[in-house]
Amino acid sequence: MNKQRWMAILGTAMVVVLAACGSGGSDSAASDEAAFNDADVMFAQMMIPHHEQREVASDIALDPTVGAGEKVRELATEIKGCWTQKLLR
Repeated sequence: MNKQRWMAILGTAMVVVLAACGSGGSDSAASDEAAFNDADVMFAQMMIPHHEQREVASDIALDPTVGAGEKVRELATEIKGCWTQKLLR
């Protein structure tokens, strides 16, 4: 799958998670309202470029021509591996 598709999947998943967390009450009035609001949507939308930046930063750190230190390369590898595993679940 390409990067845009993963980002779309991530964004959709975040909206679903935020929708599930958005309702604090159990009364019927709360259930009639939207499960998420504009702030929830904006947060999810802003997380997409945030995670794209993570990918770009990791790629830069892993580029052998950059000369990043060993700890930075280890962190970049861990970040890329962690998110890859989470996205594949």
